[in-house]
Amino acid sequence: MRWQRLFDDLAAQLDEQTAAQRVGEVADRTRVEVGQIELADRLRQATGARISLVVGAEIALRCQLQRVGIDWLTVVDDLGAERLVMLRAVVAVGQLGTAVAAPRTRAAAQIAERLDARHALRAIARDRSGVRILNGPGVHSCGTIDRVGADFIDLAIHPPGESRPVRPTMVQAMPISAITQVVSSI
Repeated sequence: MRWQRLFDDLAAQLDEQTAAQRVGEVADRTRVEVGQIELADRLRQATGARISLVVGAEIALRCQLQRVGIDWLTVVDDLGAERLVMLRAVVAVGQLGTAVAAPRTRAAAQIAERLDARHALRAIARDRSGVRILNGPGVHSCGTIDRVGADFIDLAIHPPGESRPVRPTMVQAMPISAITQVVSSI
């Protein structure tokens, strides 16, 4: 009988240690998995939701999240303007809720890498719509995106609300890295 209690006690201790070890392993695995989730994955889970978005030092928006690319997102602000926002310019995002998307699979990541900001800018250029390009606090240019290179855009400058002139008086080349937002002319 005495040995039976001894072995039962040893079995209980082993069960406790095993359970504690499992809890630790689950916590470690959870931290590792969360550590692989990028902001774009987190935002993708909120597609369609109303969020608050802080871009740069002075632009705070209430908007609806439309689409999320690898290094960009599109939103519609409260005035109905569509905005292409470069993810590197985002300072904070509020009202995302608690849902967290799983990290992308390798195949999805490879596809997403090909659909970077240049692809989004090329779609806007094909549309031939007037835009306002924001490059930082208080710095913007209005016109139509004529072409998108590997790391720059050419913007035919013209007043907001007007269509692109056949012969624009000025075409500005801008590094994509300097662009924080592209806003549709409404």
